[in-house]
Amino acid sequence: PTEEIWTIIFNSDVDQWGHYSYDDKNDVLRVDAHVLQNDQPVEEFSIQFEDSEQGVALMYIAWDMNRVEIPIGY
Repeated sequence: PTEEIWTIIFNSDVDQWGHYSYDDKNDVLRVDAHVLQNDQPVEEFSIQFEDSEQGVALMYIAWDMNRVEIPIGY
């Protein structure tokens, strides 16, 4: 990640741990998301989902004073 953009990677290898055995051939989707600032620090890395509007949810990924928001259609 950079200070301005995080690349979020959805990978199909569910047995992978960390980046040690990472293989980009198993990437299903890559999304670049602009980094936003939190009002309060987030002590632990967290992922949350929230309904945004009909058929769209927002996935929030946050850590410390930074977060990204990714819209997901369903």
